[in-house]
Amino acid sequence: MPMAGLVFSSAVLVASCHSPLTPSINSDALSLQTTTAHYVFHYSSGDAVQADLQERYHEWAVARLGVSLDRAIAYHKYRDRAQMERVTGKNANGWADPASFAVHSISSWDYHEVVHVMTALIGRPPDFFNEGIAVAMQVDPRDRQSGPRWNGVSIHDWAAGYRSTGMLPPLAEVVETDSFRRVDESKGYPIAGSFVSFMVDDRGMDNMKEFFRACPRDAPGVDIEREFTAAFGVTLQDAEARWHNYLDAR
Repeated sequence: MPMAGLVFSSAVLVASCHSPLTPSINSDALSLQTTTAHYVFHYSSGDAVQADLQERYHEWAVARLGVSLDRAIAYHKYRDRAQMERVTGKNANGWADPASFAVHSISSWDYHEVVHVMTALIGRPPDFFNEGIAVAMQVDPRDRQSGPRWNGVSIHDWAAGYRSTGMLPPLAEVVETDSFRRVDESKGYPIAGSFVSFMVDDRGMDNMKEFFRACPRDAPGVDIEREFTAAFGVTLQDAEARWHNYLDAR
């Protein structure tokens, strides 16, 4: 799309949280349950989930990642953020608890938090890459040709827009977990998603998985760059230049 017309939305998809937290039992308890091949949905009376659409996404995601799950994912669906906060204590659109094979969401189906559960089976890289892979897989199974999107806009158009306005930060300044978390999510998430998506398309998912296994969440920049080069066969700086060329050509 023409980048001159791209409007940078302030809408934010709240960061996922991976700390286990058992919902308290109260009047908002998720009393209804629907079970499918890969999910157990828990939700409230008067609410609903899109189980069939979730299953369609699941089949695509596990094939894309090349992972195998040995149990169902518990999907806790809340009517809104207020109910989620009353039940779990967390005020968010969604969060994942990979250790419990669970996601919590206000959406009737999910294409972000479930990815965290899946990729945790591979490894837990720095947050730039951990959130990046989840955003890179925000693909609606009803319209896969549109690719991954953030707030309705292609993640690559987001990144290209930031680059064209001089707002795209150097990767060396954001790949560490602490530095990534200092970037506003409405900017950091689509940027991370664009770069990770580009690298998967350019070098393959197997190389991305190798990096996930080798580079821990709290790795410093020098270690991230070393493991990145080992996994992808190209330095982070060279990969960044290739990504920039890709964005400029859109």
